[in-house]
Amino acid sequence: MSPTTPNFSFRVATLEDIPIVHPLIESAYSGDESRLGWTTAAHLMAGNRIDEASLLAKITDPNSAILLATTTAKTSNTSVTERTPTAAGTQPPPVATQQKTDEVVLACCEVALCREGEGEAKTISLGLLAVSPRRQGGGIGRAMLAHAEDYCRRRWADVDRINMHVVASRAELIAWYVRRGYRSNGEEHPFPAEELERSGTVPLVPLEELRLVVLEKDLTECAGADGKRDSRQVERVSL
Repeated sequence: MSPTTPNFSFRVATLEDIPIVHPLIESAYSGDESRLGWTTAAHLMAGNRIDEASLLAKITDPNSAILLATTTAKTSNTSVTERTPTAAGTQPPPVATQQKTDEVVLACCEVALCREGEGEAKTISLGLLAVSPRRQGGGIGRAMLAHAEDYCRRRWADVDRINMHVVASRAELIAWYVRRGYRSNGEEHPFPAEELERSGTVPLVPLEELRLVVLEKDLTECAGADGKRDSRQVERVSL
């Protein structure tokens, strides 16, 4: 499915966004709706990708942010005003239509500053990149990722590495990140069982088939959504 990409903007999520962001994440990763897109993990795990309490913790953590890609949609509110009947009979009432603009959240992404170990250099962790399954294939994911990288470069200017954990068997997803400039750093980790327990997720395959590989990118080579540096994608960060 390759819908036309709408015009969209970016902002940082707040607590008020949880009722919208949580269903977006779940729709992209699990359940029947996720099968409409290509990022689904429904064949690997059943249940929630993340619980609302964990999402709240990420939004309120001073060292992390949930970033949103949004667009606007216009809806019509119709009101009817009565008119006095004339000698010719009752005329139909006029219809007054007012346009209302609503925000629509298309995608989200988490970025978090972390230290790999005592005395180790800091790095940035990226996760929860999710695009509505009905909007996938239109370039929103690429733009969301590019904005997240630019956000990190501006907010954490002294950190030059960003990484993520991806299930090793998801070759198509890994290839998508490779095209965005990410490379495996050779590390592999077991899928954290405590995360499955916390979110209520049930693995549909043996845990060893959910092992994670670490993909990494040098932020000094951060590029725009098309793989080239694009100043139009860069926005000033509001901390």
